[in-house]
Amino acid sequence: MAVSIAGMVSPSQAEPGRLVIGGGAVSPDNAEVWQALIAGLPDPEHDTIAVIAAASGEPVASFESFRDTMAAYGVDRSRIVLIRAAIIDDDTTPDDESQWNSGGTDPANQAMIQAAGGIWFTGGDQARTAQVLFDDQGAPTPLLQAVRQRFDQGAVVGGSSAGAAIQPETMIVRGDGLTALLDPVPAVPGPADMETGALILAPGAGFFPFGLIDQHFDRQARLGRLVRATLRSEAHRFGYGIDENTALIVDVDEGKARVVGKGGVTVIDDVDAEQTGSPNDFPASGLRLSLAASGDQIDLATGWVTPAPFRTAVSMPRPDDTEPRLVEQGALVPSRTLVEHIDADLIGGRLALIRLWTVGPDHRALELRLTRRPETRAWFGRAENGDGGMTVDSLDLAITPGRVQFDAVQP
Repeated sequence: MAVSIAGMVSPSQAEPGRLVIGGGAVSPDNAEVWQALIAGLPDPEHDTIAVIAAASGEPVASFESFRDTMAAYGVDRSRIVLIRAAIIDDDTTPDDESQWNSGGTDPANQAMIQAAGGIWFTGGDQARTAQVLFDDQGAPTPLLQAVRQRFDQGAVVGGSSAGAAIQPETMIVRGDGLTALLDPVPAVPGPADMETGALILAPGAGFFPFGLIDQHFDRQARLGRLVRATLRSEAHRFGYGIDENTALIVDVDEGKARVVGKGGVTVIDDVDAEQTGSPNDFPASGLRLSLAASGDQIDLATGWVTPAPFRTAVSMPRPDDTEPRLVEQGALVPSRTLVEHIDADLIGGRLALIRLWTVGPDHRALELRLTRRPETRAWFGRAENGDGGMTVDSLDLAITPGRVQFDAVQP
């Protein structure tokens, strides 16, 4: 008689499953991400994947889009099941999905989760997902308890955009890149605070215990809010900013993560950060910033980045200017991303330190100082499919608030 080894493993013996944390806008043709999700199923040939689409403004349409993507990678459509939990109605269907707002306690939903080998959280608004994962007192609903149990038993859990935001123990709910740095963090945020651009934090689902997660990191310029959130989180020293069309594949048991996709992951480490007593957390200095590209591995206990084997070390020019340089920014100069500034000025250029200014409302401004450390290293190289780019380990980051006054030159 054949005996299934999997059937002999008790839940207490099982290892936690894999996490697939997408930075948003993950393309259907991004095979590395989707194949990592499928490969993480305990039984990739037969397991179902339960979809929690509560974040979406069109939960059924989001579910169907995910099911189409999985079908393109060989997963039978019947194996993709929808958890009936939602907050708002999907106008693309004749049903009223807002009636699913009690889905967090629906036994039928719990049964589908308990039978699934994978759980996927769609994008949208993570605050909506939180409404089906937590009750009015902030306690986990039976739905969240069921997902946690399946994850502990080895199921793969994934999500993108809002589905990534929900996964840490502390969740970033709101915050614009600049306003999140300039404005106070509400102690007890109310509905009005949700639209101000201020940083809003809340409890997350707790699948990712290694720090905070932010997404759409490159397109939405979210360095500021990730730094602020990391500094505010006493329980965690790391923040991970995931670019669009990119994912972090996490082995929770090993404490390791691998970057896959078209962009990269920015790692913020505040273990040596110094703050000077301001109630708004700034000035702050001594933050460590690293960049991980596709194929790189991150040690989630230390934040150290190991470059992919196809990357080679970059010989950085010896700095010939130790004075801080104010880098040109604005509408009259070519636009460059933070990664491009690092590449051109600190890694490929002869600068030891660059200053980047951002001006906000009421003449308020922030200066970012990026400095090479003695241990700073860089690598460059692309995989055969073209993914990848530059890996940088250990730049120093400081943020200082200020004010800017414009004095016109008189003829």
